[in-house]
Amino acid sequence: MGHKCYKHIDGVNVKAKFSKDLRFRYRLEITLKNSLTYGKTACVVMQNPSYADEDVADKSVQFMEKIVFQKGLPEFEKVAD
Repeated sequence: MGHKCYKHIDGVNVKAKFSKDLRFRYRLEITLKNSLTYGKTACVVMQNPSYADEDVADKSVQFMEKIVFQKGLPEFEKVAD
């Protein structure tokens, strides 16, 4: 069964860290392009399996990108710097 294709939001850089056999993704790091290097970090631990990588997002990852980088919530202030 195929996955519905979601794109990462505009203006982000995405790095993925996989196991050597590419079966498991250990980390997905998403930063704003042109962001300051001393901004805050948000660590999001998600429960559902995700197929997102550097080129493709999934619904949950795209949702978190919008919450952290676009909604302007005070909890994520300076994460977007």
